[in-house]
Amino acid sequence: MAKLLGKELSGRLDSVVLQAMDGYSIVRSMPSRYKDRKSKTQLIQRGKMRNVLMQYKYLKDAVNCCFEKGPNNFHLTTYNRFLKSNLQYQDAPLETADYNSGKCFMTPCCVSEGTLEPIVPRVVDNHLELEMEPEAWQLGDILRFISVRTDGGNGASVLNVAYSDTVIQASSDVRYCTISSEPLTPGMYAWVHLRPKSKGMYASTQMLIKI
Repeated sequence: MAKLLGKELSGRLDSVVLQAMDGYSIVRSMPSRYKDRKSKTQLIQRGKMRNVLMQYKYLKDAVNCCFEKGPNNFHLTTYNRFLKSNLQYQDAPLETADYNSGKCFMTPCCVSEGTLEPIVPRVVDNHLELEMEPEAWQLGDILRFISVRTDGGNGASVLNVAYSDTVIQASSDVRYCTISSEPLTPGMYAWVHLRPKSKGMYASTQMLIKI
């Protein structure tokens, strides 16, 4: 789109750029290629983005509502907030074939982000345990358990992502106690604390824990 500024043209028209400079209208063509499009920096950044996009592909159902909306990010979707949170943790690109076969999944990986107090579980043998503190929970709160596992043999492994929600429905559900997961196979796991609000959820900030 080009704009007429006084008697000068400025803007882009098809494959050319019109620019006003020192009282003259300058026309130049758009570059057909960029010299740095395959630079090391560009390739690393694209690899990081691909890693996070693949993570989101597998986790999108499990992390739904897990990224809290606030006044500064209300316009962002879960997808946008997931990308923003996880791009910082990516170091090197993984092969797409490894992702598709379920052999690789990058950690650390943030599966939720918000203002609730983080859950700090401990690994005991092949279990995850957490201490329930009543003052941190309210009726209607949700405890979400997310698991990322590779099932099957090396020749036909499949990445399996699942989640389950436990809703605090009665005061008896909120008490000092130790909650333990079922025995876990090698994989990555997280508990997330969610609390419904008028629009969306409050959430605790949690990372996947590798077992």
